[in-house]
Amino acid sequence: MTLPRALAARISGAAQAPPAPSSPGLCLAQGDRRREAPTSQRAELTVRGSYFPQVIPLAAGVPTVLGIHRQEGSWCSEQLHIPELGVVVDLPCFERTEVALPALPVGRYEFTCGMEMLRGTLAVGESGVFSEP
Repeated sequence: MTLPRALAARISGAAQAPPAPSSPGLCLAQGDRRREAPTSQRAELTVRGSYFPQVIPLAAGVPTVLGIHRQEGSWCSEQLHIPELGVVVDLPCFERTEVALPALPVGRYEFTCGMEMLRGTLAVGESGVFSEP
């Protein structure tokens, strides 16, 4: 009579191969360096006479928290507008404000102050890098 392989290995003390994952792709082999796609991302914007940086690279398809630090009291910078997204945010002087943005498709999304004098761009592309077609 022959014993099943798993039982024979357990009795003999021999190492057995780990069971195959029940859902392919959910279990990564030891040493596999692949990372799961991010579930959110953060970006920072400083307002001080202009927007720094003026171009913010973001990954496509990932929700974003945009941290805005207004470091001035100029009335020009008291609001941030992202027209394509319907976003209008009041920015208190010398304070930090966070804005939740939805997952965006690849593209360029301009943002401005309320007077459209200060300008910047959210450059959305694969892995946070935007490239023109």
